[in-house]
Amino acid sequence: DTMVALGRFTKSGCNLFAKNSDRDPNEPQYYVHIPAADHAPGSKVKCTYIEIDQAAHTNALILSKPSWIWGGEMGINEYGVVIGNEAIWTKMPYGGDALLGMDMLRIGLERGKTAEEAVNVIIEMLETYGQGGNCAFDGTFLYHNTFLVTDPTCAYILETSGPYWALEKVEDIRSISNVMSVTKYERIRPGTIEHAIEQGWCESEKDFCFSSTYLDQSVEFGGVLRSSCTARTMRSDEGDITVETMMAALRNHNSYQPWEPFACNMPCMHAGTG
Repeated sequence: DTMVALGRFTKSGCNLFAKNSDRDPNEPQYYVHIPAADHAPGSKVKCTYIEIDQAAHTNALILSKPSWIWGGEMGINEYGVVIGNEAIWTKMPYGGDALLGMDMLRIGLERGKTAEEAVNVIIEMLETYGQGGNCAFDGTFLYHNTFLVTDPTCAYILETSGPYWALEKVEDIRSISNVMSVTKYERIRPGTIEHAIEQGWCESEKDFCFSSTYLDQSVEFGGVLRSSCTARTMRSDEGDITVETMMAALRNHNSYQPWEPFACNMPCMHAGTG
């Protein structure tokens, strides 16, 4: 799960970000430092599956990444922009090889000096190259992505469904998980509501809600229970949230025992549980 608490709710007065990962337990993951670099005009960069146009300059960053994926699950750049992503399942089809959510996360960090810039970079990548490709270390795992993007001053949630997206500005404390959650948005891709109406997912703009309209309710990975648990832990220290609070939230077993077969309902998951 991925969480943020804005500075007016923390003990230090600084924004706090935290994320854990539930990737394959046999998949190697590591932290890597990627230095800032300048690139020649017309340069390309090979992401996990596809090649894209390279930027003239890329920022320095630290990335937490699966060994075989070009992008990463979370990272921070030299300007204090931090991004984490979560897998979500939506009614839109899952595309073939394109940019993984983790690829877009890295590109956002490499090219954005603020949270807003990073969000705009991810939107540009999504609309230019699309999202898609197998995300599994072993087997096949397809999903769309939701991103939590923050910097020292603000935070955003960018939620996607195929080529469509909605952007929410975080106002206080927020936790995202493996479920769509954006109900109030300040920006949305043009045509998103019209597409939902054409598909019969809603009748009009009045009954449109990005998360519930585009959510694939047949897939359940405990995201509602987990995000509620981590948000509840942060709220318990509201105004006095610390790094320890965030660590406690991610280590929470949500009233279950670690060995019980309800791993997807726990922010802290253990390999081997059902």
